[in-house]
Amino acid sequence: MIFCAVKLAGGGPIVFLFLLAVKLQRLVYELGIFSAQQRAGRKGTNFIMGMADDTDLVDWVRFDQARASLGVRLFRHLGYLREDGAKAVTQIEDAMRSGDAVAMVNPADLLRAEALQIGAIGVAALAEDIEDQARDCIEYRQTPDNIIEAVVKLRDAFERTVALIDGETNPLMARHPILQTKSAAFASR
Repeated sequence: MIFCAVKLAGGGPIVFLFLLAVKLQRLVYELGIFSAQQRAGRKGTNFIMGMADDTDLVDWVRFDQARASLGVRLFRHLGYLREDGAKAVTQIEDAMRSGDAVAMVNPADLLRAEALQIGAIGVAALAEDIEDQARDCIEYRQTPDNIIEAVVKLRDAFERTVALIDGETNPLMARHPILQTKSAAFASR
């Protein structure tokens, strides 16, 4: 059918291939062959589910390397993670509520980059998972309904990570459990 239309219009083989590609793309979208739904439940969610305890949220070797290389600037980076990370988590949750996959990509990318700088691998894996799935949803024109599990786990993983890192960097946090709850409450703002 396509070949006959090309011959009647006087087009060559390149036009034929273009029309065939357009037809195949429509078929793929209609059938949902390469849907983002099939790629749900990737490494971030699986990583969080497979953790033995909270200490697996942070790669302490990478954290110690960051501490050694950054020196006193580590506290600035921790502040970025605490403040910008909390904003990014909130933006991701708001985008999930509104069904906007486009609005998830930038905050997830920012959170992943900041978390990886200091070794917060659990949060980074979840953020990367959310970012990749949101990009897939954009590419295949789908709603981000399949990302909800990772988004729900992100807030909890972020708060536990901030508490762990605060406990490691602030000796007062280890001695005063009230300060730990205040830090977690601040991180969730």
